[in-house]
Amino acid sequence: MASDAPTDPYAHRRPVGREPTYPSAAHDEKDSPCANVVMTVDLANCLANARDAEDAKLNTVTSKLRGKLDAADGQRLVAAQRLWIQYRDANPSAERDLY
Repeated sequence: MASDAPTDPYAHRRPVGREPTYPSAAHDEKDSPCANVVMTVDLANCLANARDAEDAKLNTVTSKLRGKLDAADGQRLVAAQRLWIQYRDANPSAERDLY
């Protein structure tokens, strides 16, 4: 199956870490907060702002949930969140290392 991504004839000449700017799959989604952003720097800033906004929403919901849990369940929730954060932070590096 052929890839829809454009081929890059200059990939062998690009310094490591300087990948071309192709929109990600999430960037193409209609409900993406950054769907209309074209420039790489603007996209990075938009995605960072979107991440921060969603993180704030998640923290609000989590705080409400913790108020309804007993102490042991609250501790388990916090432990699970910390593990998820480790996964979230490590996943991009792991995926990048595959290529």
